[in-house]
Amino acid sequence: MNVLFITQWYPNRENPFFGIFVREQVRAAHSAGHTVQVLALSLHKSKGLLNKKIYHYTDEFGIKTIQCELHSRWKAALFHLPHLQQYFLNQAVQQELNQLPPDIIHSQVIYPAALWADALARKLNRPHIVTEHWSRLSDFSSSIYFGKARKVYAAATRILPVSNFLKKNIQMLMPELDDEKFTVTGNVVDAGLFHFRPSENTSDVLTFCAVATWQHKKKPDKMPELFIGALSQLQRKLNRRIRLIVIGGGDRLDELRQRCSSAGVDARFTGFIPKEKIAEEFRQVDFFVHASTIETFSIVVAEALASGLPVVCSRTGALPELVDPSNGILCDNTLQSWTDALEQVIEHDYDRFGITEKIKNRFSLDAIGIQLTQVYETAIRQQQN
Repeated sequence: MNVLFITQWYPNRENPFFGIFVREQVRAAHSAGHTVQVLALSLHKSKGLLNKKIYHYTDEFGIKTIQCELHSRWKAALFHLPHLQQYFLNQAVQQELNQLPPDIIHSQVIYPAALWADALARKLNRPHIVTEHWSRLSDFSSSIYFGKARKVYAAATRILPVSNFLKKNIQMLMPELDDEKFTVTGNVVDAGLFHFRPSENTSDVLTFCAVATWQHKKKPDKMPELFIGALSQLQRKLNRRIRLIVIGGGDRLDELRQRCSSAGVDARFTGFIPKEKIAEEFRQVDFFVHASTIETFSIVVAEALASGLPVVCSRTGALPELVDPSNGILCDNTLQSWTDALEQVIEHDYDRFGITEKIKNRFSLDAIGIQLTQVYETAIRQQQN
């Protein structure tokens, strides 16, 4: 069937890493045999008043994409004008809607994409599916658009939160939503990239890896100081050399380098690297660490598990839906809990191939494609009845 994805979270020319997990869900629908088209809007800071650029292209996966870029000195203000954004999107997509009307409209994130998609779905009388990724959804409850968002969720044919944790958050904010409206559908893990390969490393050095965007925030969502401090204590206790690979960019990198140096932790910082390079790094290390305060899914944890890496991570958000005693250890966000967990994980003999297969069966491109197809077929039947 013909599926039109509508999103503001999507890779673009200025930020090719933004919303990659959304593109992966688009790929899953495409690989399942659906005719897929993406309508994506991106906002960019510039010196001018307002400049619109529209690009039509087919990406490397064969997915037809319409990218609408708005460049303005008032980028922040534009974000809070969804009706103006919708006006430009309607202009960008009108010809395609006439040539290939969608059977399904599938939006990504309630604000602003689902608001635009709701209006289009009503106009075309098509089912509207909403995938929700937003970890700060509760913060949106104070927005002037929250009332509209409630109506959009209520009108949607199906809501696909990426975890049970996020589903519960939505239901807490909007208890009027019927439980049957939800289908939890995780993010896609590229099993072609992230897979287990027995390590050829014969060194006695224990290697750990962490991936994130390491930024200072008013509400910090990553706590690397916990695993740096715990690795330092573990190294002294075991009298064994430990190496940490830190992947990702951000304005905390200098601070983290200093922390590792002060703690005596041998650390290598890669900066931002593409997923292909991340997958190779995963196949060279022993364990994955992830200290966090909130996670609606955590694609990096899922990708580490798909690579056969046992994971030590915080007991928060959706992480208990991914990590259990068969593939790692959950811990509290205290230095003692992290130190104990790291000592336990290196003593345990894990079935690393089994860890890979479990994640592949849940979140591979094919697995998510099958889930999306079932959702679409159910939505079409509901529309017809």
